[in-house]
Amino acid sequence: MRENTPDPFVLEKLMGRAEGNKTINKHENKEIEHKNNKPIRQQKNITFSLSAEVIALLESSWLTLRKSNPKATKTAIVESSLKKALSDLGSIEL
Repeated sequence: MRENTPDPFVLEKLMGRAEGNKTINKHENKEIEHKNNKPIRQQKNITFSLSAEVIALLESSWLTLRKSNPKATKTAIVESSLKKALSDLGSIEL
């Protein structure tokens, strides 16, 4: 009878991490994923409280953008919107 032994690499296999990809220690507060020793992207996490109306608009916009660009992310939408708004502080309505 074959004994079940735990596979120490089961998470890597489930997450689809191929050989050559590795995660290094945390830098600041975001893990940096490397592929062939080149960093993919460095970013920091931050949390904001948003109204239900803005969250619904973000979700709707994300779903619309994903139809034409499957790689569209909510992070990219928020980052682009913030850059645009913060470049013209006079346009911000509080």
